[in-house]
Amino acid sequence: MKFLFLLLSLNSLAIIETNNFNSIFDKLEKVLLKHAPEKILFVTDLDNTILATQSDVASDQWISYQANLINNNSQSPLKVFDDFPTLIDAWHSVMKDQKMRKTEDYIPKKIKSLQVKGVDTMILTSRAHIIRKETMRELTEHNFDFDKKPFSQSFRSILDNSDRTIDFKNGIAMTEGAHKGHALDFILKKLNKTYDVIFFIDDHKKHTVRVEEILSKKSTVYSFRYGKEDINVNAYKNSIARISKSNKLLLKQYLKNCSRHL
Repeated sequence: MKFLFLLLSLNSLAIIETNNFNSIFDKLEKVLLKHAPEKILFVTDLDNTILATQSDVASDQWISYQANLINNNSQSPLKVFDDFPTLIDAWHSVMKDQKMRKTEDYIPKKIKSLQVKGVDTMILTSRAHIIRKETMRELTEHNFDFDKKPFSQSFRSILDNSDRTIDFKNGIAMTEGAHKGHALDFILKKLNKTYDVIFFIDDHKKHTVRVEEILSKKSTVYSFRYGKEDINVNAYKNSIARISKSNKLLLKQYLKNCSRHL
């Protein structure tokens, strides 16, 4: 048990906390002094990492909060839906109309610079492929372009030993809420790619830990827990007024969208 605890502690310590992407890019530049660019993979999450919604409606914090209520506080008056399928359906429906903003203005330019140098770049998001069109719209709007070789390949496949669909296209991996460590490992095997070094960035610590646990068996992994949006997320979760307002607006939009198909 002591050995297991030590192992878990070491894994936890391997996660790097940061509130700005510049610290990540600076670290990557140092790694480039020792490794060829084609042996480095840069992987980033999307929501509350490179982009965030302009309002609380259908935001990452909204769905995370609602999922937690379904799991742990089903009697809460702040819970909008009783089950995950309806929650996800509503989120997807309303996300189609949501506008995003960059978390930090310089990120697209810095990622493009990595691509020019020959570093492979990818998005690994928990979003499902049914909102790929809307996702691409917002990425393009904010000058993100991950459609670079060698990730011109595309595929859609069920993740091993799960019911989650992994959809990979234009350098964007949409994982339908899958375990991101297993998902990234699965994708790299499909693409027949190996790397000496992997940079992974996500606002949720559980994802950084999972990628660290799975991929560190094969590569040196720098896993960053990005916290730039923490202030906004925590302010939302601590405000019943904000939660109630976003619930009402989301439900109104969801019902409106549903009525279009009647």
